[in-house]
Amino acid sequence: MRDTTLDWVKVLLPALGMPGSDADVVMEWRELMEGLTVLEARSREWPREWLEEGREQGREQGREQGREEMRSLLARQAVRRFGVHIGELLTAALADMRDPTRLEEVGELILDCDSGADLLRRINGKLG
Repeated sequence: MRDTTLDWVKVLLPALGMPGSDADVVMEWRELMEGLTVLEARSREWPREWLEEGREQGREQGREQGREEMRSLLARQAVRRFGVHIGELLTAALADMRDPTRLEEVGELILDCDSGADLLRRINGKLG
């Protein structure tokens, strides 16, 4: 198909009064066709890349939602065990905590500590 198109261009150029030699135009045409071939091949990859990017964004959003739910659960547990004030302080302490392992450690501390003050002290000493 490409050779046929090039032959057609060679015949058409003189009729259009285009400047330049056939060889120059054919070379430019070949470069253009090669560029279009590369672009076509590359454009086939884009939907797959977009899909993977979307999946990764979805996974990250899911992880963040899970961390938010974990922080909320830990705050509710602290409120139930040590009172509203400790729950509020714990919420503030956990606001930027993103590591799931550390969040799990906080859950264990809520069970292990005898007082809210002990919980906050251990979180700030161990995790802060």
